Amino acid sequence: MLDARVSALEKLPDAATVMQYRPICVLSVAYRTWSSLRAREALQHLEKIAPPTLFGNMPGRSAGCVWYQMQLAVEQAHVDNKPLVGALLDLSKAFNTLPRPPVFALAIRLGLPKDLVVAWSSAVAKLARRFRIRGATGPPLASYTGFPEGCALSCVAMLLVDFALHRYVDTVAEPETLTTFVDDWQLLDQGVPQVKRALDAVHEFVRGWHLTMDPTKTVHWATHAADRRALRKAGVAVAHSARNLGGNMTFTRARMNSTIMSRVHTLQELWRCKALHGISAVTVGDSVFNTMRAGAARGLGLDRPGLNSKALLSFCCYPMADPQFFALVATFQDLRAFADPVTFVPLLETLLSMDGRWPPGPAQAFLERCHAVGFAWCVGENCLCDAISAFDPWQVSPQELRHRLVYAWQSRVGTELEVRAGFSGMSQVDAAHTAQLIKHWAPVDRLNLRLVQSGAFFTQDALWIVSNIACGSARLSPIVAAQHELPDPATDVQALSLRGWALQSQRQLELWKVLHAVPDSCACFDWPGILPDFLEIFTDGSCLLPTIPQVRLASWAVVLAASHPGRPWIISSGPLPGLIQTAFRAEIFAVLSALTFANLARRPVRIWSDCAGVIRKLRRLQTGDIQIRPSMLNCDLWRRVADVMAQLTVPWSVHKVAAHVDAEDSKSALEDWLIFNNDVVDRAADAANYQRPASFWEIWESVRRDYALQDVKARAGLELQRIVAAKATAGKDALWTAEVEILGTSPPEIRLLPDPIPRSLHKYGCEFVGRLANWLVGLTALPVDRVQWYSFAQLYLAFCFEVELVPPIYDTRLRQWLPFDPDSPAMAGISFAVREYEKAPGVMRAVFHAWGSDDSDAMALIAR
Repeated sequence: MLDARVSALEKLPDAATVMQYRPICVLSVAYRTWSSLRAREALQHLEKIAPPTLFGNMPGRSAGCVWYQMQLAVEQAHVDNKPLVGALLDLSKAFNTLPRPPVFALAIRLGLPKDLVVAWSSAVAKLARRFRIRGATGPPLASYTGFPEGCALSCVAMLLVDFALHRYVDTVAEPETLTTFVDDWQLLDQGVPQVKRALDAVHEFVRGWHLTMDPTKTVHWATHAADRRALRKAGVAVAHSARNLGGNMTFTRARMNSTIMSRVHTLQELWRCKALHGISAVTVGDSVFNTMRAGAARGLGLDRPGLNSKALLSFCCYPMADPQFFALVATFQDLRAFADPVTFVPLLETLLSMDGRWPPGPAQAFLERCHAVGFAWCVGENCLCDAISAFDPWQVSPQELRHRLVYAWQSRVGTELEVRAGFSGMSQVDAAHTAQLIKHWAPVDRLNLRLVQSGAFFTQDALWIVSNIACGSARLSPIVAAQHELPDPATDVQALSLRGWALQSQRQLELWKVLHAVPDSCACFDWPGILPDFLEIFTDGSCLLPTIPQVRLASWAVVLAASHPGRPWIISSGPLPGLIQTAFRAEIFAVLSALTFANLARRPVRIWSDCAGVIRKLRRLQTGDIQIRPSMLNCDLWRRVADVMAQLTVPWSVHKVAAHVDAEDSKSALEDWLIFNNDVVDRAADAANYQRPASFWEIWESVRRDYALQDVKARAGLELQRIVAAKATAGKDALWTAEVEILGTSPPEIRLLPDPIPRSLHKYGCEFVGRLANWLVGLTALPVDRVQWYSFAQLYLAFCFEVELVPPIYDTRLRQWLPFDPDSPAMAGISFAVREYEKAPGVMRAVFHAWGSDDSDAMALIAR
């Protein structure tokens, strides 16, 4: 168990010296498991007594905290025109040179169990290392100093050393002067003498613990020129910028991004987005992002003539594939994780009031990237404002923030692309809807569509043949001029310019605004006349059209369970506020309302929910097993739940109840009670979705209708693009042979339907069948020039527009045809795919059958 294999990992490419390798000990699974469990417990104990500027190996702290806050301090110093001096230090072979006796002694002094320390020290002393080089394993080697990299308890050892360093340096400097992250130490103060005293204390500590500093990684810096001159006179090299824990540090007013750019040039083109670590505190030019986009397209093998990499990565792919959008998202993520609004907001407002060029830093990068996508900081209101509404970037959920960023980014990119031929209307494109429509396409068809929608050339649409002489460079065989006068609809230039995009509803933005304005009724309660001593509360969330994010609506309800005798009482219910309308958020919101009610009622409560995910998270919050972080989904609601839980002074618990169980399946009186009350809260949550004003439904219905229309148009356009791409890419190296003209069949003989209408057609509705038959008779009366085939989608839309009647809709749940009622919310719950025309061809076939015609005649309709 204590026999370790040592693998040497390169710190740098083409490493050649011992110092350029990192020895990693691969220990047994049993020891790694034991050390991981003990290390987690030890770190949780030490977190309570560790200084706030000790970041290494601390739960909830990361390297980003160090470089982000240091760069923010430098930016604040530039804004206030105050001096700031610092130094970046690094230990050499830190884990391998830590002395063991003082580490173990300090561990016992700080309260770690003695049995744990004894077991740990014994394991380290008996550990045998075997170096593995070129496939050969060497003899066991003992060690009397250092801790193995690969043992979780080694992180505890390094933390103890950092703890001792903080205590020692704090005796000669301010507590905020020193910041540590494992073996990276930073000094920061307002003058050269203060930093020199702290640096001397660090050197004394290093000598006393028999450690070694790495002089090649020691960096001195200052924000003022006078301090930089003083450091140079003392024989110290001063840096204007440096790399610190992966972040790009800039210490002067000049904007420098050497760390980012060196990584960009080093990594392969396809993976250059990985070079943007630390981009939230640095700005780079648009030309750099354009180069990275072009490299990504080449790495994907999609560098075709005419292809626009910005359209490819921002619309055809999810925008996170675009490096500039990645930088935008990273800026907001780091802001939420590392920036304190108490100090960051005044810095933003100071920058906005300044004249001239802003000093570099996180606040400057944040404001410039916000302005690039149309976001504006509202001075005095502590919030951002976009095209939808004002919002707090620290408080919104990550889903809502990502939704706003994607919309703003695609609107900006679409507007930029509209100046290019063939990209008109790109600012209104609904990329998510389009991606949903092609999700089940074959990979080759999706690839061809990406080329179409990103502007790549592959159809040679400008090539026209005007003679009967074959041309070796042409991909088309000789065609007579008379036949070429009417281009094939599948290769028509105007059809290609559509590119198959689904567009957003014209009132989609208006719908988002009214959803954001939905009032928060979490604490609006309808109190019952008599409140029981113990509360049995059922909660539920509901969602209308849950699979369509553009129009889905969520609601929630809280019900006080029925007592005996008695009936359930709806305590609270209502629509879910906010842009993100999901059933899961509605479930959380219902639990939040139930806890708020219990806190006000001062009664013990038992909450019943049918959402297992909400129950698991609640129980973990109750036991303190998780912390709410800004990156957690729905963190805005969970933060409110945690606040209410902290205020509760009465016992409470949460329990799972089975969802949508038939009362006939009950096996006990308890199950009868659970099923009954859960059914009541389900119906209450469904009803709460309709507690909206008529003005809201007018907007929502407009968006829903437009979405259905765009769905039909996009499906037809995408299918056209698929056919064109298949035709254009088939046999690239061969000349096309002459195509045989496909002649249409003769028009079917269509007569008036017999009176009365056959019983087999009654299920479709007599009015619809009669008007359909008359419309078909009118089609055959048109003059015939040449036979032309039409798709059923074209016939369907032509009937709707000409007759001004929407065909009946087949409800798969009821298994019957229903007349279309645009004002019925229940009609909105029927799948759009079924609603349009999935089963409608069967209606036409039934009508032809009633005429006595063959079913194939239904597809032989002609028009000029």
